[in-house]
Amino acid sequence: MIDTRFYIVTATDKPGLAELRQQTRPAHRAYLRSQSLVQIYAAGPVLEEHSDAMNGTFILCGAGSRNSVDALIAADPYARSGLFAEVSIRRLDWTLGNPLASGDEAPTSTVTQRNIH
Repeated sequence: MIDTRFYIVTATDKPGLAELRQQTRPAHRAYLRSQSLVQIYAAGPVLEEHSDAMNGTFILCGAGSRNSVDALIAADPYARSGLFAEVSIRRLDWTLGNPLASGDEAPTSTVTQRNIH
């Protein structure tokens, strides 16, 4: 069995490409739902600070290797369309709330939404 490693992917859009993001979004979402390279635990658009305008992407995923995550991003319709100005892929030592953890690291409650200012 391959050990799961966790990764955080953040991508920032190039300025002025909101229309490209909207045009490509259905293909991007369908791709993330249908791919088998990684297990996606959470994903969504990153928003501008003072509006609901999307300007990036966040993905929390598990994979057997960094190569799988690189392949995920390389084949993503957003990346293939040239939307991203930059992409960051970082390993995560997921301790709190990890659904695969056991013992002291296992989740003890569900996540609730709250506003943080």
